[in-house]
Amino acid sequence: MEDDRSLHWRALTVAGALTGAVCGALFFWSWGSPLAPLPVLPLWITGAVGLLVAVAASFGLPSGDRISLGTVATFLLTLALWLGASAADIAATGIRDWVRTPQSITAEVTDCRLEGSFDSPDTIGFDHHTCVYRWTFDGGERTERRDSDVHPDGRRVSMWMSPRTGEIADHPLFALIGHTVAALVAGAVAGAGGWFRLRTEVRTLLGRRTPQ
Repeated sequence: MEDDRSLHWRALTVAGALTGAVCGALFFWSWGSPLAPLPVLPLWITGAVGLLVAVAASFGLPSGDRISLGTVATFLLTLALWLGASAADIAATGIRDWVRTPQSITAEVTDCRLEGSFDSPDTIGFDHHTCVYRWTFDGGERTERRDSDVHPDGRRVSMWMSPRTGEIADHPLFALIGHTVAALVAGAVAGAGGWFRLRTEVRTLLGRRTPQ
């Protein structure tokens, strides 16, 4: 009877942790992204419920089954999966911007101004500036106010434009590379570590069900 209860709580712990990890990863992939394929509220609710079930079920395990190192490892792997999903979302969005705006152009910057300052108790803060960008598309001039460093009027800067719509975008190469590498590393760590952790738990569950 004791083994049956332990089996029940362990299964709930594994299922809840797995649900929270997967839904959390999908949540961070979808949150605030133009590539978002799923609504974030159901993911947030389902993932939160899964984690709560995992935590609650872990208290029903016998003291010998609650291995602190395994719990810490699961938490770290889940966090790595979430961070990897978020980085992958940013990297995919950046790649989409590169594909959408492949044409290099020169835009003229005017009317740079301070939009506001942002401070926090732990940081000095920073100023937020915007400028008006002017460029030519399809024989006519187009303008757009964008986030920017401060430039004198008439400064010409390199931008990237869509030859189909005329919209412009920045191509932060190093940021794109950094997020891509972060996504690959975090995904590899979470995938490999999660597989071994899940395999260990499944073997434990199957071993307890096998008659001795």
